[in-house]
Amino acid sequence: MRNMTDIGIGVFTLLFCLLGFWSTTTTSNVAGTTDPLGPVAFPQAALVLLAVLGAVQIWRGFRAKQEKRYWPAAPAMRKTGFFLLLFFLYVAMVISFGDLFVYLEIAWLPQGMGFIASTAIYLVAALLLSGRRNALEIGLIAVLVPTSITASFAYFFQIAMP
Repeated sequence: MRNMTDIGIGVFTLLFCLLGFWSTTTTSNVAGTTDPLGPVAFPQAALVLLAVLGAVQIWRGFRAKQEKRYWPAAPAMRKTGFFLLLFFLYVAMVISFGDLFVYLEIAWLPQGMGFIASTAIYLVAALLLSGRRNALEIGLIAVLVPTSITASFAYFFQIAMP
């Protein structure tokens, strides 16, 4: 039997990986003295891992039994739609806020403020949408997660966030 959902997700994942791999091969891959592998090594390694997982998903789809087809209840579909919309708004915010803070050139703002601000807004909205109501918990998550990600990328990878 076949599970067409798993096969479809696996094929989509492989196509995404091919597009990403093509995108990274068209990027300049000049290795420097501080980075002997070049700037595309990390994305390409992540894409290879994702492609392997996509192939496993396809293989499992061919081995699995076909499940009953059903549509989730309307509230679950609405919530899923809101989360998708929120994610696309988040991507637009990261790009817009990143460009805005670079354009403003405010000296006292840390580098990566566009990522920090947009991720904090996204996390507050996502936590509220998922049913969290504790203001302290939401505030701590919205502040600590983007700042720790930005600090980790700046310290460990020497990569500036937008």
